[in-house]
Amino acid sequence: WADSLQDLTLSLDDQHSSLAASDHVFALPESFFLSFERLHFLELLDIEKWSINNLSSSLPRVAKGWPKIRALHLPLEHRPGIGLDVLRAIADSCAELRSLKVGVDLSSLPPLFEECGASFALRHGLNMLSVNSFCGISHGKKGILLIARYLNILFPYLKMDLAPTTNFKETAELWKEVYELVQAFQLVREDERNRD
Repeated sequence: WADSLQDLTLSLDDQHSSLAASDHVFALPESFFLSFERLHFLELLDIEKWSINNLSSSLPRVAKGWPKIRALHLPLEHRPGIGLDVLRAIADSCAELRSLKVGVDLSSLPPLFEECGASFALRHGLNMLSVNSFCGISHGKKGILLIARYLNILFPYLKMDLAPTTNFKETAELWKEVYELVQAFQLVREDERNRD
């Protein structure tokens, strides 16, 4: 079945979803999640309400096995999320990905220096990103600019779903500011293309 499975949804029913946030029993074991690496024809993976043990370390490995995936929707409710460097690994492995929903850990930001822009840039076709974070960052405006630049370099066609997915007002504001900068980068790029 691994050679033919295209869509996979794992969800807890509402009767058990309130328990998932507090009980480790409702966490997918890393070994179970790693078995998804063999699903080479997977086009949609939607995991709702489950947490996934060691997601940040296992997702880059698993994503290498998904060359056809178009929608990857992972739980937004559980900590800590993945780092921005894992977004890069997903982009490198999943060229057909168009929709990504994932919790993002902003506690540490990867270095992104001026000189790495062009060689680091991708023309990845991801066009919808839904994110959640559990804490803001203390990197100030410079950190917000770095996050926006990182996303812009990876995903030049990006739109973000800013539906309220976080209980932290400062985190929601952070993502709003990030998206405003991403949109500004896109407008500048469009202006450059239209320049005579």
